[in-house]
Amino acid sequence: MEIGQQLLILKENNVSPESYNLVLIVSDYFISYFISDEVSKKLIKFDRIIFEKKIKEEYISKKLKDVLDKELNTKIKFENIKVLHENDLFIITPNEFYNKKDERFFLQFNASLKTNDFICTDRIDYLKVKNTFVPFVNVNNLLIEYFGKVEYYHFNTELIKKYFNQFSDFSFFAYTDNQKLKILVTDDKNQNKLLFFNSFNITVNTDIIYYLLLVKQQFSLGADQKIILISDSSSKTLTEELNQFFDNIQFENYTKNNFLNSL
Repeated sequence: MEIGQQLLILKENNVSPESYNLVLIVSDYFISYFISDEVSKKLIKFDRIIFEKKIKEEYISKKLKDVLDKELNTKIKFENIKVLHENDLFIITPNEFYNKKDERFFLQFNASLKTNDFICTDRIDYLKVKNTFVPFVNVNNLLIEYFGKVEYYHFNTELIKKYFNQFSDFSFFAYTDNQKLKILVTDDKNQNKLLFFNSFNITVNTDIIYYLLLVKQQFSLGADQKIILISDSSSKTLTEELNQFFDNIQFENYTKNNFLNSL
């Protein structure tokens, strides 16, 4: 498989007068979907289905099938179908250290792999890095069964690209959603130099504070360091708690500023 845009096509569809884009974010603890108009890019529908508890990988496609059958009108003409795989089975490698034959070797330091795991890689050209990951193969197969094609990436790949398109004036970026916190740090003097990116499990607001302080300390960042936090929460409690520890933090709600639907 070639590195870069992951595109699987089994059959060709005719373009209808009204065409839509479908973006799915799939994980073992939630599924989100965004339907937008192909021409205007206007968001038509958004929903998120959160599971009661984390589920095993083999059951994810069943949950997705329920979403496709109950939540989505699969008779709609979707011109583009994109799925973002949200899991911890990934590793970001600078181009100079990347070698396709070493994908499994590098990935095993960051994830527990099975011998038959399918591995693929996204390019993030602006940063001169690659994101190697294990997709949910059963999810891709199900979408091919329904729509005939699917374009797929790791969620972190698209999140990082979105950051550079929308918030590149911040060198410290954080994103939190569904008990996950992702932190990205770039060089103040060289924005296309990635210093740090990682994903953390969180359960309470103090976890967010802890990891933000930990990363700030790791890179000796001052109290006046600008931080932007994208969150699904508009909780005043979270805002007040973070303001006690950070002097220069900006909050954005991703549903209000359409952060996710344009991934």
